[in-house]
Amino acid sequence: MLATGQPKVLHEIPGRWLRASAVDDGYADVALQPLPGPEGGISIAVVDVTEQVRLRQSLADLSAERLALFDLVPSGIVVLDSRGAVIKVNRAAQALLGGGPYTDVSPESAKPYQLRDAATGRDLPPVDDALSRALQGERVRDLRIRMFLPALGRDASVRIDAEPLVAAEGVVRAVVATINEVVPGPLSA
Repeated sequence: MLATGQPKVLHEIPGRWLRASAVDDGYADVALQPLPGPEGGISIAVVDVTEQVRLRQSLADLSAERLALFDLVPSGIVVLDSRGAVIKVNRAAQALLGGGPYTDVSPESAKPYQLRDAATGRDLPPVDDALSRALQGERVRDLRIRMFLPALGRDASVRIDAEPLVAAEGVVRAVVATINEVVPGPLSA
């Protein structure tokens, strides 16, 4: 580094640091800058990034826990990003919709599911119309449709509910939708 004169930055270097009169494990970003001139040397700047690293690690742990819970939920769950691209599908949804691969939600990608009105059996309007409303922040509750379930190889009545996820600035960042097969119950006497 002295020979080339090029600075170097080392990110999240683990180490043991003295903090508040106690030794603690932590992380630091270290910037090394060669100094010009006949005396030369290296300027060293250290920034404690322990809290940021620990926070990111705890978010990763939380994310792993959420993903485990996501797969344990008995309802089919599909998460779409703000463009309508499928970003997560839990096991229950895969058991209904098939194993993927999943593409952006569009009239073309919806064709294999043969979406129809549950009451009349007529084809539904393009699926991207409903998606666009959800991506604009509209909640969908108790939408009943008939559709072909590829994983089961048959038609079924399903209930769909969708909730937009809104970022702090008020923009819809994703939509979480549940899909459940509606199975008629026994007739009561």
